[in-house]
Amino acid sequence: MDFLNNITNYLDTFIFHHDWEWPVWGIFFVGLLLIAVGQLNREDRERSSKNSVYAQVALFIVLSLLELTQFLFAARRIWFVRPSEVGWLWTIINGALIITIFFYQVKLFKRTLDLANEHAQRECSWLWGLIGLPISALLAFLLYSHGHPWWAITIIAIPQLAQVGLAVYATIKGGKDWTNFSLTLAVYFIGGLAVTIALYVIIWATIIAIAGYVALLLASKSLSKPVDKSQLQTDEEATPVLEDESIAQ
Repeated sequence: MDFLNNITNYLDTFIFHHDWEWPVWGIFFVGLLLIAVGQLNREDRERSSKNSVYAQVALFIVLSLLELTQFLFAARRIWFVRPSEVGWLWTIINGALIITIFFYQVKLFKRTLDLANEHAQRECSWLWGLIGLPISALLAFLLYSHGHPWWAITIIAIPQLAQVGLAVYATIKGGKDWTNFSLTLAVYFIGGLAVTIALYVIIWATIIAIAGYVALLLASKSLSKPVDKSQLQTDEEATPVLEDESIAQ
């Protein structure tokens, strides 16, 4: 318990106090570039080379590292979807943008792992580990919050160790390409952690963006509400009467 507390205090003191914004701009730039490259490959699948696919994988890794940098190490992790910092309009725009990038990232993540399996002649599904990661992360957070750090670590470790075991078995049964296995495992953990953390940010961004959109719709409707002409006419007729009374006094 003391050991984990010391690590937490160390990280909190020396890492989690960076007031930076550049990783967010990097996430937006790399995410949009990733979507653009993916669209080009989709429109011209016959001429799309392996280099373009590898470029997508490289962009995916860069995007994942940027997300980990922002959502783990920044002091203001979700400032770009806070109306108090960027206003409601940019909260909605940024929220829609990060949601779009996230869903494309998840899709490319699966494609990257499938491509690695194909190259290694390995029949392995990474689905169980990817599904178990966000669920176990949520349970681990609850356990850690209630003072059970070792149970939290256990909850996180079990599904991932099972996934690694399945991948090792599939690699032995397949082409036994251990270099590919090591690189795939690194991509799996980096991407899986980034996607899991981004998922909870996406949930928050979605709630805020929807709330902001509804608020803007209600505001626009109230501003564009037609004025009751009969009420205006009544007010105009009442005005001279009030003026006559004030003159008489």
